[in-house]
Amino acid sequence: MDKDRKVCPLDTDDVSVLCCEDKCAWWDSLSGRCCIAAGADAIKVSKTGEVFSTVTENGGVYQPVYTAQGLPGAVFQITAAEDVCTPDGTLRYSAGEVVDTLTTGAAGTAESKSLYLGKFEIREVTAPSGMVVSKEAHSVELTYAGQEVEVTETAASITNQRQKVSVTLEKAMEQNELFGIGMNGEITAVTFGLYAAENLTAADGSMIPADGLIEIISVDENGQGTAATDLPMGSFYLKERATDSHYILSDEKYPVVFEYAGQDTALVEIKANGGAAIGNRLIYGSVHGLKKDDDGTPLD
Repeated sequence: MDKDRKVCPLDTDDVSVLCCEDKCAWWDSLSGRCCIAAGADAIKVSKTGEVFSTVTENGGVYQPVYTAQGLPGAVFQITAAEDVCTPDGTLRYSAGEVVDTLTTGAAGTAESKSLYLGKFEIREVTAPSGMVVSKEAHSVELTYAGQEVEVTETAASITNQRQKVSVTLEKAMEQNELFGIGMNGEITAVTFGLYAAENLTAADGSMIPADGLIEIISVDENGQGTAATDLPMGSFYLKERATDSHYILSDEKYPVVFEYAGQDTALVEIKANGGAAIGNRLIYGSVHGLKKDDDGTPLD
């Protein structure tokens, strides 16, 4: 709108305005007259978020990479933030009334039907799969014909997070007090590999192959280990890669399955082995003796 134009106040003696039921007006100081414009317009909404976009590989270790992209399938409701009336005084929307429901398309965008001018709130009611629903209400106002109001939610927003997972494990070592084994920090020699249990395909077609190594997890002195990789949804497993020389290296696989837990859950917590400590057994040997006489002849 021109800086010399202003919305025409209907309740003053300065200007007399005649408006149709679906029209609004402004005062044009250049022409000294009231101009009429259509009193309806649309609200555009876009939704973006992090997507598992590609895979990198370095030294046999695979890592997922995420980029912000438009997200289809987000459902928004537009409600009137106040009573919305046309200049003739006709109530068009009551405060709190849902005036339109939008679903974002392939590009992550959607546009409302034509709305009467006024103040509105936009709320996300259904998040795209894999995302956390936004609890934030976005206020917008349509103030004159031709205006398009864009509401953009970006991956940087706390309220527009991709659902994430925390993978932890607990390790316990068999102890032998007689020989002083298992209580001298041997547990810190233990490492686990985090592997893909299936092909995990990114948006560009690259993949983490089944049995591909994603991360090596070290165990601290308390037997706790935590995966640092920001994992995509899918199936994984943990397997012991190294242990102290006094112990048997286990080849058991511990499944880790990350599935979408619904739009209200920001972090899925998974404890390997159902939360029970993963044990390590000591290596035991046997000693055999042979009794001989002074000449070296075995004795019965």
